[in-house]
Amino acid sequence: MPVGTKDDPATTLSCHSITRRLIEDLITRYPKAKIGIVSSTPRSYTNSHFTDSQSYGHGWFEGYIEAHKYWCEEYDIPYLDLYHENPCLRPWVNGNATEYFYDATEVDGYTTGVHPNETGHLHGIAYPVIQWMLGWM
Repeated sequence: MPVGTKDDPATTLSCHSITRRLIEDLITRYPKAKIGIVSSTPRSYTNSHFTDSQSYGHGWFEGYIEAHKYWCEEYDIPYLDLYHENPCLRPWVNGNATEYFYDATEVDGYTTGVHPNETGHLHGIAYPVIQWMLGWM
């Protein structure tokens, strides 16, 4: 699906329009609920394996993260950016791939990892989400 723009009509199939509709629907259906959105974790530049830290987390998915952030700011909804601010799920950091990922391999001299193991899920996703939620709930 394309990222689209903040001006996309509600009927457009884009990340911007779907994110806006999701937030509006949640607010309408659950007006007293505390709503927060958590981003995806980092992913590679090319939608496959990455080759360096500059491409990992700053590639093809960047526009989707920016769309989510935009609509959360518009509706004053807390947003946890695990995509950019995740200290554990960064396989290019020496030792992180083998400590936090199931599939740590070496590609062109760089260690890679895609799927977090139990430790990666706990320290890279669960703990940050719990701490973030406790901060605004």
